[in-house]
Amino acid sequence: MPLGNDIKGDIKGDVKAAGKMRLPWWGVFNDPKLSELEDKLNAANAAMHAELRPAAPRKSSVAAQKRPSTAYRIIWKAIRARKQIVCSYKNRPREVFPHILGYKASGEEAVFMFQVGGESSQPLPPGGDWRCFDLDGIADIQVREGSWRGGSRHRQAQTCIQFVDVDVNVPATLTRPQPLAFGSPALRPPRQPGE
Repeated sequence: MPLGNDIKGDIKGDVKAAGKMRLPWWGVFNDPKLSELEDKLNAANAAMHAELRPAAPRKSSVAAQKRPSTAYRIIWKAIRARKQIVCSYKNRPREVFPHILGYKASGEEAVFMFQVGGESSQPLPPGGDWRCFDLDGIADIQVREGSWRGGSRHRQAQTCIQFVDVDVNVPATLTRPQPLAFGSPALRPPRQPGE
């Protein structure tokens, strides 16, 4: 590696001193001055390469390039067809009606559903209740025929999904030919009460 003016400090002085040393070839390997110089050169080399290396992409830009998962695609189709889903979430069986599918601010896939049966970590009222699920916790998804259900207790906007791909109550989101990836400009903000 050629040494240029960009190497600072006492490395230049050490290089000059090492160049003037007269050691027999077998003494070069045991010389502490050369060992110290080698450590400094290795550190300088690593620092130069670190400056040239591109920064690791942030999580959000990585997620922007990721295609929607298989679970996401199944739920996307179920919402468009207004179908019930039976699945397990965090190892508990669930019977749900998916209403809104999209992404959290971090890029994680999430779905806002109305749960009518199965188990839950919190008590489920007799008529069902709204739940937000991270898709990475969902397994064994089965789409089921039957009448569509939603909750009547919907007093405030959901806060689960910040970037909406499909919302059963927004017709414009139901006509896309395929699911949107995180980062797509076509993703919309959540619906507000009264919309």
